[in-house]
Amino acid sequence: MRLDVRAFDIPAQGALLRPHLLSGRSEAQTQRGAQAVRAALQMSCYPLIDGFVAVRVPYDNRTRQWLARSGHYLDNPPPGALFALAVQQATHGLFGTVGDGTMRGLCVVGRPIARELPQDSTWGEIVRFVLVDGLPHGMASALLRATAEYARNRRNPMRVLIAYHDRTRHTGCIYRKAGFRKDAQVRARTTGWGSRDNRKSADYAATPKRRWRLDL
Repeated sequence: MRLDVRAFDIPAQGALLRPHLLSGRSEAQTQRGAQAVRAALQMSCYPLIDGFVAVRVPYDNRTRQWLARSGHYLDNPPPGALFALAVQQATHGLFGTVGDGTMRGLCVVGRPIARELPQDSTWGEIVRFVLVDGLPHGMASALLRATAEYARNRRNPMRVLIAYHDRTRHTGCIYRKAGFRKDAQVRARTTGWGSRDNRKSADYAATPKRRWRLDL
């Protein structure tokens, strides 16, 4: 049975109710509260493979600092995002499976960078995607599928999820395995807005990219 959990779009960290919060409530109220927490956990914690889960995390300074240290070839983390999912080891919590709090990968989704695409949050773009070394084979496509599932069921559901891959670095097979389809080819831009001189990515040379699209 598929739960409609769009009303419980809250981080997993905030969904773990402490026992004293349930004191003074009737049994029915306690059960309803527990059911709401389980639904919220299902919305913000998705099973991946080999004992790992994708957990919705706040895109705050801590997350940006982790991303800056992750070794991604684009050194500067995006200043903002619509949501982020982190790869964590699964552990058993009070109301079910949760993450252990240690990030081993991250998928960040924001509004499309191309301004001619919809900017009303019905379209989302994967603006950063990082996995640490040593994770099981197939983790990348599993995280992409979890990201699509979250985007489909969030409070304001997305209709389209897009991503770009640098054709000089990899083939983009992870997107094909996750159900994305080829949507466009983007030529390297040699003119236009550039990063500030004192930012690390100012020296990054534009490369041709392929756009992938998943209709949700």
